[in-house]
Amino acid sequence: MKKLLLFVAGLMLAMSASAEWYVAGNGAAGNPWCDGKSWEAAGSLMVDNTITFKDVPAGTYEFKVTSGNWKNDQNPDAINLNVYDVDSENSTPGYEGEDNIKFTIASTADITISVSAENKITVKSTVSFGSVVVTSWTIAGVADLMGEGWNPASDANVMTEISAGVFELVKKEVVLAAASYDYKACANKAWSIKEIPSSGNQTLVIDADGTYDVTFTLYAGQMTLEAVATPSTSTGIEDIAADDEVVAAFDITGKPVAADAKGIVILQYKSGKAAKVINY
Repeated sequence: MKKLLLFVAGLMLAMSASAEWYVAGNGAAGNPWCDGKSWEAAGSLMVDNTITFKDVPAGTYEFKVTSGNWKNDQNPDAINLNVYDVDSENSTPGYEGEDNIKFTIASTADITISVSAENKITVKSTVSFGSVVVTSWTIAGVADLMGEGWNPASDANVMTEISAGVFELVKKEVVLAAASYDYKACANKAWSIKEIPSSGNQTLVIDADGTYDVTFTLYAGQMTLEAVATPSTSTGIEDIAADDEVVAAFDITGKPVAADAKGIVILQYKSGKAAKVINY
């Protein structure tokens, strides 16, 4: 019986060593990580149980190692290796995760992943794992709304920090048809660093054809993003007489605020005129 058990154990190790392994993770088009594939179970094939993704840009990445399928009722024998299968002693320290293996790199790196005969994962990086410092936020979205389609590196759509952790971008006189327009914020002019929302997009709904001023506001601490479109108007501060009195002030959501409140403020005057100003 002992010999039989040893034979079975040896057979299992041999099967493991000869198995085909794949890396499945949060790849994206144009990014060498996972060959640009997003969570494909048979995504990036290892050669001799090893694969290296070269020149992966700074960002946060996640992955599992699979036998080619996701383990489920249809594939009960599939193998999906996760963070609990990492060989911590031989891997670059600083990875994390509750299921997927997750890591962050602050600069371009080569990432090498391998699987041992015992189904233990080693993940190594040419730079240390650690946080990326966010230095800017850009709005990327559909071309009709942003002037160019889904470009995180657009200089024209970089947000301005109007107060601590609050960023704003105003697109003036944007001609929009009645429709829905998708957008999101991305950090450091790249998709790989951080996105708000973290999955999916935000949507601005325009009810009627027209020309609009669109204000995007990002609250970085709360990871929330919103856009408000108001009809463009020629009424500006230059149209207001010097002795006209301000009788009310509102923010872009219609909430009453002080006339000198930071950000975009709509001023209502005794004459009935209104003006939109930006206070810094």
